[in-house]
Amino acid sequence: MHIIEHPLEHAVKIFTGRTAQELRRIPLGSYRKFVEKKRCAPIRFVSRYPYVGRGNVLRDRNLSAEEVEAMLDKALDDGE
Repeated sequence: MHIIEHPLEHAVKIFTGRTAQELRRIPLGSYRKFVEKKRCAPIRFVSRYPYVGRGNVLRDRNLSAEEVEAMLDKALDDGE
């Protein structure tokens, strides 16, 4: 009897070279070492989203806390 594999599990197997069950049993540190050895390069984690909060990082420049406060005050005054 042939068992049909779920598409997600099949994709995981193709991408990682291991089944989902194997990945669940392997500690993350061990899997990281396996991938780094296979790719001959360290794993890097990159965030593609800006930081949110005071002094928000904009595309063209950073805003100072005073500029953020002034923009907030203006927005609140306009709402009255």
